[in-house]
Amino acid sequence: MNLPQSLTGKVIHGEEVGRTIGFPTANIDLEISSESLSPGVYFGKCQVSEETFFCLPYFGPRLIFGETKNIFEVYIFDFHQTIYDQLITVQLLAFMRPPVKVDSLEILQKLLETDKKNGQLLLKRYITDK
Repeated sequence: MNLPQSLTGKVIHGEEVGRTIGFPTANIDLEISSESLSPGVYFGKCQVSEETFFCLPYFGPRLIFGETKNIFEVYIFDFHQTIYDQLITVQLLAFMRPPVKVDSLEILQKLLETDKKNGQLLLKRYITDK
């Protein structure tokens, strides 16, 4: 898979688990196969209502819940809008890590905090290189 890659889909309602641990995500209705996109966490940017934000997209199963179906969801940095039913375009800029199975929401929260810190480092590098 070559990066950057752009994906567009509609924001749909999810389980809202992310918001309970401080990482609300936009769940995107997309048909993607793991042959065309490697499962894992990415660094990217997204376009919502003609505004651009940096984000951490995730593609893959929610292993903590024992799911096997792939989902596509996006944590958007410094974003506090309700965007259900809106189209969002996500550009994947860098692959960060593969999915990791964790045993609790507390461990998942710590993992996501690490992802956020690493994403912020990539953001600084991305902005500096532009």
